[in-house]
Amino acid sequence: KTAPMVRQAMRYLRQSYDPALAAWPLIPAHDNTAPRAPWWNYSEDCSKSCHDFLVNPRAEILGDFFRYGEGDAPAWLLPLVHDVIKYFAEQPVEKLQDGELSCALILVDAPNLPEAQRAALLATLLPIAEQMVQRTPDAWTNYGLQPYQIAASPTSPFLPVVADVIETNLDYLITQQGDEGAWPLTWSWFGQYTDMWPTAEREWKGILTLRIVHALRTFDRLA
Repeated sequence: KTAPMVRQAMRYLRQSYDPALAAWPLIPAHDNTAPRAPWWNYSEDCSKSCHDFLVNPRAEILGDFFRYGEGDAPAWLLPLVHDVIKYFAEQPVEKLQDGELSCALILVDAPNLPEAQRAALLATLLPIAEQMVQRTPDAWTNYGLQPYQIAASPTSPFLPVVADVIETNLDYLITQQGDEGAWPLTWSWFGQYTDMWPTAEREWKGILTLRIVHALRTFDRLA
């Protein structure tokens, strides 16, 4: 049964849905005074740079509704899923953003997503993931999608996309664990809000470490 806090979060997401956009704004209007990464700066044209939020965060939030919703999925969700599939089918791969594919991977993995929509989305995403995944250790030192992020478990339908490199990627991840037990980030706030960055870095390293440990465990790579 869905926890009360999660139900409250889902109610908030339902209330914050913008029918005019048919999406959720990735960057709500704010005055740019709170500590944040540079890409969270707000401007009037941020929706354009974020592709009108058609996938990020919409696809991930749709996945949350299918995962955490109770009972049958509301009918209003299905046209939005169709729009996500259409977006990926029509957008040139070189114009897609890593965050967009990450959001779509959450949607395709969501329980209760109707199988017809799952199959259509999966068929669309497989060739895209094959082109966007980073396959070399040199690339893994930079921001980008690593194999374990494409196929986070041996049962992932995306495993064939990274089957030739997933074990190498897991070996690499094991070598990158820091002395304190966490994994380093491949990005920063680039000198913005230097007084707050150490706190944000520690929290993000915790999130990253949880994801990596989950992948290592599902692939039976924990000693």
